[in-house]
Amino acid sequence: MIVQRIIPTTICKFHYLNSRGLFELGSLHSLTGTILKISKRSKTRFLSNEILYGRSVCNVALQVSRRPIFRLHLLERWREILPTDSRIAAIMEVAADRKIPITYANRKMMDSMVAHRPHQGVCLEVGELPFLGLAKELCKTTATLDGRNCIWVLLCGILDPMNLGAILRSCLYFNVGRVIVCGNCCPLTPVVSKASCGASEILHVHATEEPLEMIYVSYDGNKNVLRNEQWDIIGTVAENHDFLNPENVRDVRLNNPSLIVFGSEGDGVPPEISNACTRIVTIRRQFNGNMDAASSLVESLNVSTASAIILHALSD
Repeated sequence: MIVQRIIPTTICKFHYLNSRGLFELGSLHSLTGTILKISKRSKTRFLSNEILYGRSVCNVALQVSRRPIFRLHLLERWREILPTDSRIAAIMEVAADRKIPITYANRKMMDSMVAHRPHQGVCLEVGELPFLGLAKELCKTTATLDGRNCIWVLLCGILDPMNLGAILRSCLYFNVGRVIVCGNCCPLTPVVSKASCGASEILHVHATEEPLEMIYVSYDGNKNVLRNEQWDIIGTVAENHDFLNPENVRDVRLNNPSLIVFGSEGDGVPPEISNACTRIVTIRRQFNGNMDAASSLVESLNVSTASAIILHALSD
């Protein structure tokens, strides 16, 4: 990266996303927008700070305030001209009330902070948002929500942050009681937050390394947990997995609190978890009997799309 000699002016230090999606310590020159590395010897590395981007996401993060918030970055033009978007006005008001430092930058500078992702003129430097632990007591809960049966969601090894974000958005929309991840699931990154439209900032997402202990095997060694608490464990599969004899989700009605399990993009729900399920559901493909050869090449839905359809059907 070439650093030009320029007239000294305001330098803002921050952590930005480089082209590989990692955070790097740098600074921005307020006149040129040039990114200056703090040291020629500094190496790209994971840091505890993250850059949230987008108006809705940053507004939600400020309102919910589950992360440490270090600095707000806004487009330079909003230093003099008040924005017409109410979300930006709310962001600026909260930042002022909480005495969060505000830095104004041109579009080139802000594009560099988030590797040219769609920031809409608003970036927020924040701390990480970790998964929460899963206490034993949570697995013995049989409460209902608004008179309806409680729905929890278990996500097994969702790797794509866009998929995870979209699923969390659907979970919030359909009032899922609890979201739990297991396996090699991607963390709650800024990309997840953006894809979820801020839902990941609101939902309390738990993580467990032993999902079978929650579903099928007891913690205390003498009783099952969810299974003995009259929960339905509902696995989800693609339509072509006929060997599991799945039910059409449109025909399923919930009579008990339910844990809905969604599997990874490639392998689906792990067999050991499928074997612990009380029911298996799928989305039956709708067609008029004249499917051409090209259409048959796409045999299943994206996991985020499928989760929205299934949650809608089972929340009805």
